[in-house]
Amino acid sequence: MPSEPMPSDTLPGEVGAPGLGLAHDPWIAGAGDSAKGDRGVGPGAVPSPVATSPADMLWGDGLGDVPVLPDVEAGAYAQDPRWPAFVRAWNERVTAAFERLGVVTGLTFAKTGRPRVVLRPFLDETRTHELRAEIRAGLRRAVVHVNAEPLMAGTHDADRVLLRALAEAAFDDASRRQGAVPRWFVRMAASAASGDVAERLLALRRQAETEEGSVLHVDPADVHAAEATGLAALLLLASRGQPQDVRRAVLFVADGDDADRVVARLTRAVNGGWASSARLALGAGLADIDPAPWRLLATAQLTATETGRAGLEALLSDGAPAEVADEIAVLRARTALAEGDAEGARQALAAVAPDAARRLAEPAAAVVLRIELESRAGGDARVARRLAAQLDLDYPRSEARRNVRSQHPMLGMEEDPQRWLGTMHDRVAAEGVAELGLRTIEQY
Repeated sequence: MPSEPMPSDTLPGEVGAPGLGLAHDPWIAGAGDSAKGDRGVGPGAVPSPVATSPADMLWGDGLGDVPVLPDVEAGAYAQDPRWPAFVRAWNERVTAAFERLGVVTGLTFAKTGRPRVVLRPFLDETRTHELRAEIRAGLRRAVVHVNAEPLMAGTHDADRVLLRALAEAAFDDASRRQGAVPRWFVRMAASAASGDVAERLLALRRQAETEEGSVLHVDPADVHAAEATGLAALLLLASRGQPQDVRRAVLFVADGDDADRVVARLTRAVNGGWASSARLALGAGLADIDPAPWRLLATAQLTATETGRAGLEALLSDGAPAEVADEIAVLRARTALAEGDAEGARQALAAVAPDAARRLAEPAAAVVLRIELESRAGGDARVARRLAAQLDLDYPRSEARRNVRSQHPMLGMEEDPQRWLGTMHDRVAAEGVAELGLRTIEQY
């Protein structure tokens, strides 16, 4: 039976891909490699997927032990040369995610069977996953749809996305059985499962330093503050309780206990008021992160605008902190290109790390910058075409992608006449011949 939409509280856009045949290229390599740096040992590490035999991939799902395998829908990625390598490891990633979820949080799907996991492009890079449902053998079961685009672009780590999505699916099941579980608690469980506390603290620190008027709000009653509240509660449990208290809290709430009371009891909060203590725990976590790199980045961006390349290089004479090194490298490249130094811009981009997409505020704009450089004299037109194809697939809603397409309407289409004709037809239908402009029509 076809799946039906199910409400999801996934936040949009939660702060290289594996190929296009240029693994050495920092803007094309990454998604397949990005997980390597996040695995390791300790409570915050994501375990490496374990090699399994085909028999091990068959999961009894509690519904007559019918085998369940992850589904893969290539969609627009069907002809993308990066796709096969990424998909080959997908089943192992999903298996490892289910195993870690049980080990770290104790969450299982014993009552309803494990949810079906579907990897597919959403045509919207701002979302990482969504929950749906299907009816099978007369029972309702969650279906976790994972968005391929942010994984292929390298803006999110595949293992962490899977773990957060499965934790949310487990609590959706609990909510249907005994009443809604607060969104902040679901966020807390998702962070515990994925081990992404450090990354989320960094994202909040950056937000506080770069977004004017940004205020951290911890309030269990405010659904809009769910992310910060969940992170604060997790930090409070870790600082006040025993190592196993996070797991105990998750299991208590999954079994039907009230989330507020559970956290208050485990953190020994006076009169049940744990929110103020959690706010202090979050503040302490943020205070441990030096705000200087983000302030330097803001100053560098302003300096580049006002005084150009000379002023920027004078400001950065002592180098750039590791936290913002990739952003600074892209800023240097953009400033050099604005002054006509394409070779200097290429040298600046060479300093960008392969997994930089996860740390850049505007990763699509950085890809566009690389396309501009490769399209100029001294660049590689083949790389420009491959990057343009990647940009179309990985960032379908990006303003940067739309801008580069309007400036270079033929880019990447020389080797695909059918797509060339289809794109021209669509633009004429949408904008009319008069609106396209003579230069654009001549290019086509």
